Amino acid sequence: MIGEKVYHKIYGIGTVTGELHKGLELLIRFPNGSERQIRSDYVTLVSPARTVPVSSSQTKFDTGQFYARMMIEAFRLGVVPYGKVDQFTFGRDTEIDTVKKWLCQDNSGPLIIEGTYGTGKSHFIDYIFAWALNNGYAVVKTDLDPHTCPPYRPKQVYSQLTKSFRFKKANKTANLRDFLRAATNIGDKNENLIYLNDVLFALKHYPENPIIWDWIEGQSSGPAWIGDGYYNCVLPSLNNVGTASNIYCHILSELAWIATNHLNLKGFLILLDEGESAAYSGYARTQTNQGWSFIQGLMALSANDIRLKNEPINRSYGEAGGRYFGEQTGLIYSGHDTYVRYCLNSLSDIKVVFSFTEVQGLSNWLKDKKIPNTSIQMNPLSEEAQRVIFNQICLLYQSAFQSKQITDSEAYLEKIHEKCNDGIRQFIKGSVEVLDIKRSNPTINVEQIE
Repeated sequence: MIGEKVYHKIYGIGTVTGELHKGLELLIRFPNGSERQIRSDYVTLVSPARTVPVSSSQTKFDTGQFYARMMIEAFRLGVVPYGKVDQFTFGRDTEIDTVKKWLCQDNSGPLIIEGTYGTGKSHFIDYIFAWALNNGYAVVKTDLDPHTCPPYRPKQVYSQLTKSFRFKKANKTANLRDFLRAATNIGDKNENLIYLNDVLFALKHYPENPIIWDWIEGQSSGPAWIGDGYYNCVLPSLNNVGTASNIYCHILSELAWIATNHLNLKGFLILLDEGESAAYSGYARTQTNQGWSFIQGLMALSANDIRLKNEPINRSYGEAGGRYFGEQTGLIYSGHDTYVRYCLNSLSDIKVVFSFTEVQGLSNWLKDKKIPNTSIQMNPLSEEAQRVIFNQICLLYQSAFQSKQITDSEAYLEKIHEKCNDGIRQFIKGSVEVLDIKRSNPTINVEQIE
C-alpha cells in the first residue's frame, strides 16, 4: 500500500509511507507534515478519481469558485486547507491577543495551550504558525505522536521540526535549506557555534553535497567527513538516544541565534502539538523521564533560564533515564556530550508553544521547576462564533456549487448542534453535510434531515 492515498476520520487524507507488523499498522503522512502510525483497519483506501477528458464546452472554475470548492472539500474532513487557517479563525480574539503579547515579552517562558479534544487546539496552533511566519519569525511545528515522534527520542522530534522549518525571504516562504544558504555569509569560523559552524563552512564550499543536508536535517547520525583535501571539515556524531536532549536543544538554539543576529528575524518559534504524549501510558519509566527532560529543556530555553548555560553536571545511577544531570535543573545530559549545553546563549531568542489535552499536575510541575509560563485555556467556541463560521461556510458553499442561499439558518444551526456535539471539527463537517443534503433535496425541510 506504500504510496496509496487513505482516509482517516480525524486526520483526513494522507499518503502511506510504510507498513508495520505485516501491514496491520501503517505509517501515514498527512498534508500538515505529520507522520502517524495508525492501524490499517482505521483507514479506508481513497479510490483514484476517474479521469474525464476536458472538452471545450465544459465550464471551468473561476478563481473564486475553485477557492470555495477547495475550502468546502477540506471542511468535509473537519479541517481548514493548509495556508488558509488565518482566513478561517473566528471567536478567538482573546486568545490571539494573548499570543501576540506573549511573543513580545522576554523571559516569558513557554505558552501552554490546554483544552479537551475538539476545542480547536490544533487549529489554533496552525493559526499561530501562520501569523508568526507572516510577522517575521522563523517557525517550526510538529505533533508529538507517541509512536512516530515521541519526546523521548529528541532526534526524531528535531528531524520532524526541520521538515516544517519556514521563514519569509523577500516576501516568499522559504525552508531550512534556504535559511542555511542565506547564512553562509556570516564567516568561515564562528567559535560560538558548536554544530552549525561546520555546517555553514561546508555549505559555503560544497553547497550541493547531500551529506550535509542529511546531517543537519537529522537523517544521518554521522560523523561525516566532507572535503577535497583543501577545504575540509568533520560534522560530529548526532546521537539517536533519549539522553541527547541537550544536543538538539543546543542546535535549535544555534538556529535561533542565526535567525535573529544575521537574518534580521524577530525570533525562532517552536510549536509542539499533543504534548500529552509525554505522559503516554505505553512508555517505560526511563522513556517518560527522558521525554519530560526534553520538554523541560525546551521550556527552559523559552524562559531564557540562565541555569542552562553554566550549571555543573553531576553523574548518577538513578532511575530517571540518564546518568548525567544538571545540578540545578535536573535535566538529563548525553554522557558523550556533557560539554554541550542546552542553550548557546542565556538569551535564546526561542519561543515555545505546547498544546496539551490535559496533563494532571502540569502547572505544579512548572512551578516546581521554576519555569514561568503563559497559559491559554481553550474552551468550546461560543454560539455566536459558531454562527459566524456556519454563515461563512454557507457563503463558500453557494460560491462552490452555485446553490441557493439558506433562508432559515438558525433552524439549520439547531439541527447541526443536535447531531454534532463533539467539538468544532464535527460541527464544521456537520455543516457541510447538511448543506449537501439540502442541495441534493431542495424541497426537504430542516426537520426531515437525519
